[in-house]
Amino acid sequence: MENQAVKEFRSVALKWGVISGLVSILYTILLYVIDAKLLASGTWTSLSMVFIITFIVLSIKEFKLTQEGYISLSEALFTGFFTFVIGSLISALFGYLLMNFIDTNLPIIIKDTVIENAVAMMQKFGASEADISKALERLNEQDYSVTLKRVGLNFLGTSAFGFVLSFIVAAIMKKKRPVFE
Repeated sequence: MENQAVKEFRSVALKWGVISGLVSILYTILLYVIDAKLLASGTWTSLSMVFIITFIVLSIKEFKLTQEGYISLSEALFTGFFTFVIGSLISALFGYLLMNFIDTNLPIIIKDTVIENAVAMMQKFGASEADISKALERLNEQDYSVTLKRVGLNFLGTSAFGFVLSFIVAAIMKKKRPVFE
């Protein structure tokens, strides 16, 4: 990328990353206010994936427009990925603050909800009481506290996922500049 393109890339990725992070915070607050158990619901957390993809697409689209409608795979990948990273970092830091300072009981609520959901799913699929008891034992032994180390490790894991997601979107949205222009 050329110097001007690098500046535009940073600006676009930062803009959409911050917007993504703020939308994530608002969505988390909305779920929390409605019912904190929703934060452990696969259905509602899956909806956040739609937000993530939308902001990756919007950032790549905006950067593409600054490049006269053309964008290489690498430019699209970096734009989408950095948008994802910035948004995820903001969201992760808010989650840490929420669970460690705003509502310290939230990890317990999430743990209880995860256990309830697991038992319901196992019963739905006809698991034996012995299997359910073993699963409950393992789930109850898990530590659901939110430390900076866990937030960091989770952030690294989600960043790997964000890279793959950004690559897929970038591959779809890339548009090579004609050789003779």
